[in-house]
Amino acid sequence: NADADERLRGYRAALHGAGIAVEKRYELPGDFTEASGYQAGQKMLRLKTRPTAVFAANDYMAIGLLGALRDAAVRVPHDMAVAGFDDIAIAQYLSPALTTVHVDSYDLGERAFRSLMAQIGNPSRRGPMHEVVPATLVVRESCGAGNGTSPRTHAPRTRSIAKRPPGRARANPRSKR
Repeated sequence: NADADERLRGYRAALHGAGIAVEKRYELPGDFTEASGYQAGQKMLRLKTRPTAVFAANDYMAIGLLGALRDAAVRVPHDMAVAGFDDIAIAQYLSPALTTVHVDSYDLGERAFRSLMAQIGNPSRRGPMHEVVPATLVVRESCGAGNGTSPRTHAPRTRSIAKRPPGRARANPRSKR
């Protein structure tokens, strides 16, 4: 899965940038579902030395992880901080509210459609394309930095998306930020 590979690369790059060694024992596989997040959480809880913070590859896996931590009486964020990726609608309503990375799915869909139309209109333009789209960290309670009221957003980061042509970014009209 290209998204999973890219998120893993980003995770490793963030650790490296913070001067933290990558420890493969903390990289647990999953399939972007709540069940795989729960299973990964159970495996992580059996580790001799547990991490103090976890980044799940998507919000569904983070939700499963939160369930495993709750069932084991691990307090989030007091004992372990948790962050996800995608900023799904339910993330803000969890307890604790989930810290996550927001990428505008409407913008991604628009970019994909424009790319498809461009390739249909000009078949010679087919082939791999690479584009960087904005992503924003949405800080909520699960990382220990949220205050329980409104989320804080941090400076947009960028995320690479393959096979998407350049285009303008637009705000998600449904977003509550």
